[in-house]
Amino acid sequence: MTRTDMDHIVWSEAGNGEPLFLLHAFPLDHRMWDGATGGLAQTFRVICPNWRGFGAGLAPARLPRPHTPPRTLADYADDVIALCDYLSIERFFVAGCSVGGYVLFELLKKWPERIRAAAFIDSRPEADSAEGKDNRRKLNSDLLSRDEAAARSLLAERMLPRLLGETTRARRPLVVEQVRNWILQAPVAAVVALSEAMALRPDHTQLLDDVAVPVLVASGDEDGIIPATASRQFANGLPFSQLEIIPGAGHLPSVETPELLTEALLSFFSVQL
Repeated sequence: MTRTDMDHIVWSEAGNGEPLFLLHAFPLDHRMWDGATGGLAQTFRVICPNWRGFGAGLAPARLPRPHTPPRTLADYADDVIALCDYLSIERFFVAGCSVGGYVLFELLKKWPERIRAAAFIDSRPEADSAEGKDNRRKLNSDLLSRDEAAARSLLAERMLPRLLGETTRARRPLVVEQVRNWILQAPVAAVVALSEAMALRPDHTQLLDDVAVPVLVASGDEDGIIPATASRQFANGLPFSQLEIIPGAGHLPSVETPELLTEALLSFFSVQL
């Protein structure tokens, strides 16, 4: 692992309104939000941080952090708050996709007073099952047993069919290729660290009753990782929530159907201004 793999937070931003953080999915980087950023930046200051180790060289700004891989998702949440403090942002809106939602739970647990409203996109409150933990660790072992190029190729082979919905795989070849290219650029050390942190994450279902901010739960109707039925159950467990099912999308609506997700996020967050 080179020093630049894990010792910086890198991010991109656009717009000049109230701050809106977009937290990316595994194993991608801030570019997964490109299709939504333009529309959202007309109203918000959109800030897209990369999880430590991801996005190096891709974003214009970087904040030095200690050269230690995060061990838990709370460490990644600490990085978000460190970036907020660096940018002199006290309170903010936030949307997290997949693992971005898992980190969002850590933010709500530790810094609830700093979050104005939250959106969970294809995410869930439950911890991994024993089988899920085993699968993550098997993937990590397989990645670490190969050189960097072979490991990235294996990661793309395993993740791509799970991340994208049936409609995208059948009708959006450019999207499929784009997501494949992003995965092929993901540093293996950062992937393994984030995967292990996901395996260690706690169950947050008991936190739902205590969430005191408005919440949007959005889900692609073709998500094979977290089905829409699970998202409905998630939303029903929150005191102040609304549910948005995105048609024609899998686990990554910001890439597969960016216009629909942008509309949903704008509609939800604009009401909270």
